[in-house]
Amino acid sequence: MKYLGFLVTFFTTIAAKGGYPVMGQDSHGCVLDGGYEWCESSQKCLRIWEEACPSLLQTDFCEATNIQMCRMDCGEPACPNGECAMRIGNCCDYSCFDNTLEMTKCPTNCPPPIPCPMPMVEENCHFLPPTPNNCGCQNSCGSVDCSQRNRVGENENCGGFMPYGICEDDLECVSTQEMIADAPGLCKRPCRVNEIRDGNGDCIQEIPWNCVSWYDGCNTCYVSEGQLGGCTMMMCFTQNEAYCMTYDTGELREGDLCYRFCEDGSRTTINRIYDCPRDTVCSVDHQEQVISIDNCRDGVRKCIHTGH
Repeated sequence: MKYLGFLVTFFTTIAAKGGYPVMGQDSHGCVLDGGYEWCESSQKCLRIWEEACPSLLQTDFCEATNIQMCRMDCGEPACPNGECAMRIGNCCDYSCFDNTLEMTKCPTNCPPPIPCPMPMVEENCHFLPPTPNNCGCQNSCGSVDCSQRNRVGENENCGGFMPYGICEDDLECVSTQEMIADAPGLCKRPCRVNEIRDGNGDCIQEIPWNCVSWYDGCNTCYVSEGQLGGCTMMMCFTQNEAYCMTYDTGELREGDLCYRFCEDGSRTTINRIYDCPRDTVCSVDHQEQVISIDNCRDGVRKCIHTGH
């Protein structure tokens, strides 16, 4: 009868413990064979894959190759203590994440920063102080600040690697010597939509008044009195030479193109030398000294006011 009572007590204990034979308990009464451990933080027995216990964080679970399985999904900032911890069945990487897929452990001691090279930029440019990375280590160099460069006005030198200035806000730096290394540019006003820059960087009227269809080097646009209207919207990887595709055959006005002849046949010949309005003559516009419309050189004339 005593033996039977022992068996009843044994199997009753198994049923009470979820079917696990009670082979051992720790000093707190946690059933070790059932996977339970004493959690000092919460003062109870638990299984760490079911419930987190801060005092049972495992710092060696994510070492070596297992670190690649870690995920920053615990809501913790990067690198609070350089540890890996198992929490609710997941491996939370407390090492440096730094917005990359590959996780890198934060070093115990930050390496010394590499000295920054001298900035190859204009005068009065300097490196800003470097900002620390996610591991708290200093990056080698900060960004370059050129806000204190010399401000220069219209027709003054700008740009280049040499100590040239920077244009005022309402001007732009225009390169005038593209074939010369490190040549300075000039500060010029922005050109309007119907203007181009000549060899000196100045804006000149490009679209003739009697042009009605303009090719801007990529798209075709309609024109009204020298101003661009709607254009096609093709995407071009290269910018070709711009030119007037079609001219109005109506009455010419002062400044209109009255004659054009291109020896290479690149443009349609225009011959309206007798159609200019009164007090004008079809002649070369000597004010345009560098280039002429459509790059036909001396083969271009306009209706020029005679002064009478």
